[in-house]
Amino acid sequence: MARIWVVTRDPGGHNAVWPAREELNRRHHHVLDIATGKAIEIMKSKKIPFVAVPETPTPYHDYNEFFDDLKLPDIYITSTCSEGGIGRNLIPYLRNFAVPTVAVTDFWGGGQNQFFKDTKFWPDAICMQDELSKEILLEDWHGYSESRVHITGQPAFDALANINTSEITDRVRQSSSCNENWPIVVYAGQLQGSSETLLSLVRALNNLPNKVYLALLKHPRMSMNSPEEETPWNKAKNEFTNGVILERGNFSTDEWSAACDVMVSMTSTVLATAGYLRKECVSILLPQVDKLQGLGLSGLPMEKLGTCAVARSQDETETLLKKALSQDGLGLRKNQENHFKLDGKSASRVADVVENLLIKNGE
Repeated sequence: MARIWVVTRDPGGHNAVWPAREELNRRHHHVLDIATGKAIEIMKSKKIPFVAVPETPTPYHDYNEFFDDLKLPDIYITSTCSEGGIGRNLIPYLRNFAVPTVAVTDFWGGGQNQFFKDTKFWPDAICMQDELSKEILLEDWHGYSESRVHITGQPAFDALANINTSEITDRVRQSSSCNENWPIVVYAGQLQGSSETLLSLVRALNNLPNKVYLALLKHPRMSMNSPEEETPWNKAKNEFTNGVILERGNFSTDEWSAACDVMVSMTSTVLATAGYLRKECVSILLPQVDKLQGLGLSGLPMEKLGTCAVARSQDETETLLKKALSQDGLGLRKNQENHFKLDGKSASRVADVVENLLIKNGE
């Protein structure tokens, strides 16, 4: 069986790679986990051996101090996290030793487009979730061979294939004391722009004829990374009058996605999660907030796919919420079923890509 190094850095990248790593482990390959950044804490929580590498910038050709005592892998897998980090930098380092490399992406036009754009960081194969992500990549990576791009689906969402939405909804409603038959609207905050977006949502909901439960999922790093958002967030929260605010409690974001009737955010991947679960999805992208999100020319992928509706003004926010909470909804389901296929086999397809590359390289 093959020796495989697997590197992750950010939570999103880790979530995309981990299911594939687990599948390769089940296939009896020898996996060495390497973590940096936020992934170090994630790996500590798993209580399994791993190599921790500090975040300090290190030239891609100078990793001997970390890896001299390790036998080189037969193949290498990395996430495509923001800033690149060692996951990206090990690609040219290992290329010097003829080690094939595989990248697994976690978002359309994500870190791979900005931080892996230099040809020296291009992997031998890259696994992507759909044709749109492939199209965006090939527009940025001029000259990269289309044959190296593999549409595998998104491993991070494999677990949703077995989720019991009805059971989770009952648990969330019961635990949150949702005694009325009101719909649940979930707002998943991010960092910059979250409080302004929440205010737009609250004012729109206050104008609706029927009451709702509003669940507020504050980003776990808001107080640290965007402390200026805290006070206006609380002010916006206190403006809500048309129903009851629900606390996050002990439920995960996936559980709230399963329990909600409408998912609202700016650009968060939770809009994809809710789309996989066939929920009404609304992105609020007011002009000043849109600039902060830095979507660039590719725009919001879920809007292009037609799996999420986008409001760019206060009037549009109110209009879309009314429609989302109506019997007919926003008409997103057909596109969600078309683009967000949920067979639970994305990690297996990534593992197949890895094993085929091993065969090609004679391992």
